[in-house]
Amino acid sequence: MPSAHPAPDQIPSTVGTAVHVNFRKWNDAEHWQSDGTLLGTDEHGVWVGFPAGTRCSRPEASFVCDRPQVGLFPWDRGYTPVVWDRDEARGDTGRIRIYTDISTIPTWRRDGDDRWTVTMIDLDLDVVQRVGEDPYVDDEDEFAAHQVRYGYPAEVVEQAEQDCRLVLSMVQEHTGPFDGAFERRLRDYLAEIS
Repeated sequence: MPSAHPAPDQIPSTVGTAVHVNFRKWNDAEHWQSDGTLLGTDEHGVWVGFPAGTRCSRPEASFVCDRPQVGLFPWDRGYTPVVWDRDEARGDTGRIRIYTDISTIPTWRRDGDDRWTVTMIDLDLDVVQRVGEDPYVDDEDEFAAHQVRYGYPAEVVEQAEQDCRLVLSMVQEHTGPFDGAFERRLRDYLAEIS
């Protein structure tokens, strides 16, 4: 599927620009919040880097990332994957390597000259891969419960399920941004921040 790229003034373009990540829930409640920097754009979407020490928080929960990570915000699909700097050689087996939130399509807003915010609604489903293990779909029970609680429209449910199947397939088959693009972005990012 060809990507529908936003106009240049509708997305950040200067590498190093601050990016605030603003996940919401369907009822517009605040969900995960974090801050990173723009790494660049390509056919997959907008790439953002997060150094070790990045704080991720939501109401009543937070954590600090122990290793650098790279996130992707696709142009026209509702999923937002993050890949951590983790591998089996360091004894990381079982730790999360890829975590993909199924969401609405990310939207961008300029917050002054030197910061952008990317916003999307988390739709509960996640595609997760732990180091040394096969990927799996998580939070299907939450997705089912929230369809009732929040009244997700049928087309939103259908799109979320479709995007979830797509991401799972791409991770399993090493296609799309999971064809090595994440590894290249992460390697370049690690070289830049070291």
